[in-house]
Amino acid sequence: MRKVVVTPTTMYILPPSMETSNRVIRHFRDYKDNFLRVQFTDEASGKVGANTGNDALYNKIYQTIVNGIKIGDRHYEFLAFSSSQLRDHSCWFFAPTFDLTADDIRAWMGDFSGNFVVAKYAARMGQCFSSTRAIAHLQVDDIIEIPDVIRGKYNFSDGVGKISPSLARTIAQSLELKNTPCAFQFRLAGYKGVLCLSRYLRGNQIQVRPSQRKFEST
Repeated sequence: MRKVVVTPTTMYILPPSMETSNRVIRHFRDYKDNFLRVQFTDEASGKVGANTGNDALYNKIYQTIVNGIKIGDRHYEFLAFSSSQLRDHSCWFFAPTFDLTADDIRAWMGDFSGNFVVAKYAARMGQCFSSTRAIAHLQVDDIIEIPDVIRGKYNFSDGVGKISPSLARTIAQSLELKNTPCAFQFRLAGYKGVLCLSRYLRGNQIQVRPSQRKFEST
């Protein structure tokens, strides 16, 4: 992936590097060269702390996000950021083409209109940019939503779904694991959480729960 580092006075263009992909990059793989990772640092390449009294740096971040970045004949626009990127003060930009823009990508990612808190809205959008490995392609019929286990005011299945032994073995083989784990952390469209092994499921079935659905997506 392409990456640049932005400081208050300059911008460093770094050589492309290999890194774990995410749901968005995999779907728009034909446009992968149009994605750009942008990191903001001070002049000493240090992180920007909340107590940093550097107006020049904050103004640079604001202007970059609002106006974008020009490199050669491409104009990169702000796209989104993941939770891990937020911690190291970085984000994704995208150089639009005649048939794909940053707005198009955000529209494809899902429906975030139900999130009215800015922090949660950004977190849900950032879920699509979590570093993940594509393991298996499931059919629509393989994905079943089941109710959460709720007793009184407590949800005993919050964030926990189920996965079939067959699919668990497939994942273990793909990851070159000697033993098949009994639980997997996963991302699937607008769902996230953990899938635990269930011997009652067949084929490549998984069962997800409403508590794992963070936003509507396909």
